[in-house]
Amino acid sequence: MKKSLRIRRLVGEELNEGNFTMSSPAVIEFTNFPGGPETFELLIKFCYGINFEMTTLNVANLRCAAEFLEMIDEHGEENIITHTETFLSEIVFRSLDKTVEVLHSCEHVLSMAEEVKLVNRCIDVIASKIYHEQQKLSNRLQAEGNHSIPWNYNSTHLRELQSAILPTPNWNQDEDSTPVPHTINRRVKVDWWAEKLSLLRIDLYQRVFTAMKASGVRAESLAGSLMKYAESSLKHLHGQGNQGASVMMSAPFTTAIRLKTKHHLDINFGHNHKTIQQHEQRNVLETIISLLPTENNLFPISFLLSLLRDAIALDTTVACQLDLERRIGLQLERVTANDLLIPTLPSDTDDAMYDVDLVQRVLVNYLQQDENFKNEHNFSLNSDSDENGISLNYQKGIRKVTEVIVQYLAEIAADANLRAAKFAAIAEKLPSHFRAMDDGLYRAIDIFLKAHPYLTDVEKRKVCKLLDCQKLSREACFHAAQNERLPVEMLVKVLYCEQMRIRNALVEDESPHQEGSYNYGGYSLNKISNTGSPRMDTLSRLRQKNKFLKEEVAKLQVHIYQLLI
Repeated sequence: MKKSLRIRRLVGEELNEGNFTMSSPAVIEFTNFPGGPETFELLIKFCYGINFEMTTLNVANLRCAAEFLEMIDEHGEENIITHTETFLSEIVFRSLDKTVEVLHSCEHVLSMAEEVKLVNRCIDVIASKIYHEQQKLSNRLQAEGNHSIPWNYNSTHLRELQSAILPTPNWNQDEDSTPVPHTINRRVKVDWWAEKLSLLRIDLYQRVFTAMKASGVRAESLAGSLMKYAESSLKHLHGQGNQGASVMMSAPFTTAIRLKTKHHLDINFGHNHKTIQQHEQRNVLETIISLLPTENNLFPISFLLSLLRDAIALDTTVACQLDLERRIGLQLERVTANDLLIPTLPSDTDDAMYDVDLVQRVLVNYLQQDENFKNEHNFSLNSDSDENGISLNYQKGIRKVTEVIVQYLAEIAADANLRAAKFAAIAEKLPSHFRAMDDGLYRAIDIFLKAHPYLTDVEKRKVCKLLDCQKLSREACFHAAQNERLPVEMLVKVLYCEQMRIRNALVEDESPHQEGSYNYGGYSLNKISNTGSPRMDTLSRLRQKNKFLKEEVAKLQVHIYQLLI
């Protein structure tokens, strides 16, 4: 009793009130005692001189309980507060591992740990040690003559310099591809300490992340830490088992709910367990999204798509979903058609199988980025640009996006509940001048018309007007001319384009400068083939080919005439 000012004061009050007798001793009851009965038992051992082990798992409880009982040195030489502070400064705060473990244990006694500033001290130590670890690694590499930090750098002499690959292959590679290091596909880097931080509750992790960012930790490492934390805390949403389903469902789960109820009064303990868990999952996901670094192209596209699917499933705020859509749009050229097949929620009023509106918004974000690119560069000519001043990388990216969206249209076209207006809305966004061939788009339109036999003529024309018949191959033109699902106007366009193609071929055949001849000084020199055939043999073969094409066009004309009748 002499080591605790609080117990001494409470006993004195009982004596003054006369409630304390030998036959009826007073009972002092502590509600919400920090650390519970186990910690109180350790304090009793300390008071009676019984040895016990102080560890990173109980030091936070002991420090908070000692503060609660006011066990300071003025009421006992080298009291428990002094012992815990010495243990923290000389053992815990010298190790990043141990500091994270102590911070994790503070979740059970958070209010008292905040009062003694133990949480803030742990966070500051973690952020400082991670920053200085990176500085140490950078200096060491510079001394060795390597000015860049490799993605898989490992040191057998210094554990703090270790790094690891995130064990989530579907976030960084396709199913059929070989594993690719993070910094080859993305600049994100997952350090060894990210595994430790993933044990923290979301509110504490958010504060650690903010402190690391403020101290100057690299954005690549911050992104890797976020990826690891998302993998750990949201893994139950990805079908990775129920045991230890999430950080929130562990021991501090109840505390996290109490913290949330201060700001979210709509949550109460009368809800079933599943509803409470969904609220916690949503809170974790929204916090992760809010912490995403602002740097573009930092995360693998598959990771952002995974977050977006979870955000839709958990019904997060519109701002969170729009932020993810914007980030995905910035690197849309890295997605595949299957990545964009995001199912609609059962509660949606739209009966379509896939969320087409979401893909349209992502595509708009990407095209807006390209528009900004063109405005900034003003189509200036340079070594990496074509004659129109458009960056070759820009052209490659937008062509890739166009191909992916065309494939996506073919995938969703078979959905009988997909409306023609939504199908056409996405196709209209595709820049036609970056589509070399329209065979893929024709295939998607044909699948859509086949799956929607009851479309009106107006809807058919709206869908088919997106097709450029001049960009159809000869095989596609032949198929389209016999396709009864196409409106008559489209059949006429196909026939006209085929006629123009034959006409242009005839003009080229009759041109004086043909393949097979050279022009030198105004004189035409015929090229003799390897078999010694003269130029007239080549012209004869071309005329035979043109005759065959004319016969096919005549057949198409007869077919169109029959349809018009």
